[in-house]
Amino acid sequence: MPSAARVTLEDALNIANKEVPGKVLEAEFEDGVYEIKIMTEKGEKIKLKIDSDDGTIIRKGLMMKDRSINGFHKPQN
Repeated sequence: MPSAARVTLEDALNIANKEVPGKVLEAEFEDGVYEIKIMTEKGEKIKLKIDSDDGTIIRKGLMMKDRSINGFHKPQN
């Protein structure tokens, strides 16, 4: 049985908003990771993944409509 998250959703939202100030658009929890999407004051959409064990930001990326893979910036070749 998987262990419960040590970092609450409220904690994860506070961590995300400290890293990227703005309006939270969406928050999900899956496989021990919080995925939080934030709209900045400049209109950018940022996705953060936060570890539920210790609150570490695992990943942070700019969401781009036409060049994204799972919400993260796709490098151009």
